[in-house]
Amino acid sequence: MKEIIDFARKGYVTSANFSIVKKVKFVLKLFLVLTISSFLIIVMMQLINHHIIELPRPDKLSKLNDLSTLEIFFRGVVFAPIIEELIFRLCLKFTKLNFSVMISSMVFLMLNMFFELSKTHVGLFSLLLGIILYLIIADRVLLILNNFWMQNRVLILYCLLLSFSYLHLANYDSITLKLILLSPIILLTKFVGGFIMSYARLKIGIISSIVLHVLNNSIAFVFLVYHRFL
Repeated sequence: MKEIIDFARKGYVTSANFSIVKKVKFVLKLFLVLTISSFLIIVMMQLINHHIIELPRPDKLSKLNDLSTLEIFFRGVVFAPIIEELIFRLCLKFTKLNFSVMISSMVFLMLNMFFELSKTHVGLFSLLLGIILYLIIADRVLLILNNFWMQNRVLILYCLLLSFSYLHLANYDSITLKLILLSPIILLTKFVGGFIMSYARLKIGIISSIVLHVLNNSIAFVFLVYHRFL
């Protein structure tokens, strides 16, 4: 617990050289913490929704009915966790490669969100952009970026957490004043989940945060499939 509190204050945690078995146990423990936290937040949100103020519901989630179960699984359980972890968690540890992959993944996500383009073309363009960026970024620029990352770990952690959380407002068709004012409550599960995944990423690596994200999204997928075939 002390290490997590220190992580919240400093934006960094010392990585651990765990065995594969210990890594699995570590991820499962964090998954349990994440699941309990999400459950408690959802209960709180339901109480607020029924007794204080009606919370806006995501509009675009209803469009999942137009997709097959396999498409939902690939998009929500496989693709989304990988691309979001590459954007919002990978570069918590700054390297030339991590930075290039983050920018490339971010471009891929933004182009897919805002433009009706071929995913293959967008993927190839984003990959090419990442490769070019990796090859041309100057050592002087790299040093400046690395120093900024080292000196502003807390700022970077919380900027990425907030960006990750507020990205999910894209699930709403219109951004209203009510939605913005209530967003700290609506997006609390995303923020807490992102925090736990960030801790896992820095503690034992990016694969752990991806696995944690996949497990977390799998719960929502199971409920969706259950209601779909009920």
